[in-house]
Amino acid sequence: MENFVLLHTYFNSLDAHNAKNHLESCGIFSQIMGDVNATTYNYFTQANGGIELYVYKDDLENARNLLNISE
Repeated sequence: MENFVLLHTYFNSLDAHNAKNHLESCGIFSQIMGDVNATTYNYFTQANGGIELYVYKDDLENARNLLNISE
């Protein structure tokens, strides 16, 4: 995963997947980490650091703009 960078951390699986789907519909590949723990053990989501959405380094700026995420 050395080519991936953290774009955003979510504490809700639905929000993370909506963001991932939006990015991929715009041609930006993304990867979700931590979703299995969040959906299996919902009350541990915040304790485990949330659900992380990663994108390629080269796509970071475009992904931030598409999801309206500031640095």
